[in-house]
Amino acid sequence: MLQQPVIYVDILFLTNLAINYIILFAVGKSARSATRQFRLILASALGALYAVVLFYPHMMFLFHAFFKLVFSILLVLIAFRFESPKRLFKNVVYFYIISFAFAGAASFANQYFTTIKVNNGVVYFESSIWILILSCIAAYFLITFFLKLTTTRYQKEKIIKDLLVTLNGRYVTIKGIVDTGNSLCDPITKKPVVIAELSQVLPLFDETELNFFRTDTIEGDAQMNIPIKLIPYQALGVRSMLKCFVPDSAVVLGEQQTKTDLIIAVKNEKLSQNGEFHAILNPLMLS
Repeated sequence: MLQQPVIYVDILFLTNLAINYIILFAVGKSARSATRQFRLILASALGALYAVVLFYPHMMFLFHAFFKLVFSILLVLIAFRFESPKRLFKNVVYFYIISFAFAGAASFANQYFTTIKVNNGVVYFESSIWILILSCIAAYFLITFFLKLTTTRYQKEKIIKDLLVTLNGRYVTIKGIVDTGNSLCDPITKKPVVIAELSQVLPLFDETELNFFRTDTIEGDAQMNIPIKLIPYQALGVRSMLKCFVPDSAVVLGEQQTKTDLIIAVKNEKLSQNGEFHAILNPLMLS
């Protein structure tokens, strides 16, 4: 007669709590989704409780793929604030990619450590808490390292965008970089602000308008035929005013062209030393 394995609920719960936290933390970093420690811990605890419940015979129906999908979406919604269906889909995809990577790592480790058990996505360690902690830390670094290797090239290709700007029947195309650090918005209209080099928007202006953007003074805006804005700006502790204009239209070029409503701040200096880009794009304009 085969001896039935003994499963300790506390070890099962703590194991999956730690692993769920690592997976959700990695999802937040990889998908750049904002969250809080409380939400991560709550989602991780709920996922660990789900793992414990799965070992009860009368709860076997929860092994069905439908319930697993619904529960994974629920975990993601708890861990990360709902922003849009697109963002939710992205978080769920990252959740499954990282979960599969972790399950693969656990299966590989099982070849050398017979105390590791993986059953229908539930991970169980028949070992000490120290081995659990070290295994979780090692798995986290392996997963994040793999994600960096596979996404760095993709991000570099996607981070540079061409922006088509139209004003009074004139247009220019500016090569810009999407900078997550640029969260500048107009305090009144809440429109995102793009910072562009003056040299790239010269064809849009007449001589009077050019003189306004070339000088350091903020006088003369009443004499121009284009909508002008002055937006407060702070960099390195120094407060100043950015000279801006409101274009008639702005379109982000690419496979899917995105029309966006924004304001363009003009800087009479280079934004990139090697000329790789000539504008700093606000990520809000792409959402």
